[in-house]
Amino acid sequence: MSVYLGAVALFYHSLFTDPDLKSAEIEWLDGGRVFVEIRAFVIRITIILRARRARRARRKTVATTHRPGEYTEEHRRRRGV
Repeated sequence: MSVYLGAVALFYHSLFTDPDLKSAEIEWLDGGRVFVEIRAFVIRITIILRARRARRARRKTVATTHRPGEYTEEHRRRRGV
């Protein structure tokens, strides 16, 4: 979790600070800022997709769990039990 907090701080610093330290207006279409904006967007999308995949995998695991030593329907079909 601390990695995500560090990333947020890094992106905030990269986007909202003036590199010349002159309190000038922020140029949102500056090459470096555009790169950081694109990377932040890609990372956000990746985090969302990863969370969705983990949630689906967890649901699937919960739905397919069974007691140890107990045959599942699939196992019974394979072995003809």
